[in-house]
Amino acid sequence: MSSKVSHGPDTLFVNARGNLALAHHALLERLLSDVADLDERLETSLAAAAVEQLVSYRLVTRLAKTQLPAEAVRFQFKLTLPPDTLPADMLPADSEDEGERSEDVLISKLHET
Repeated sequence: MSSKVSHGPDTLFVNARGNLALAHHALLERLLSDVADLDERLETSLAAAAVEQLVSYRLVTRLAKTQLPAEAVRFQFKLTLPPDTLPADMLPADSEDEGERSEDVLISKLHET
């Protein structure tokens, strides 16, 4: 009895939607990481301009564009961190509503399709 798992060409397509969702998630995480790195290295005004030059930003922009209806003319996207992922020191002290506790990490410019 072999403990080795076989990975044939079929395994890629067994869960194609799941694999695609994981790839999308990894892309978003990469953008979050890249934005955090920029924020640490640059002043806020410079970091905002530099975000649009990131490869991960461009890829997320393309990803967002693929999710639009065909008749869309313009779009904008926003990345937020859910409340349960924020450190305690980032939570607003007076906020009781879970929705108010999320942090906007990135709000894109308005893009043309």
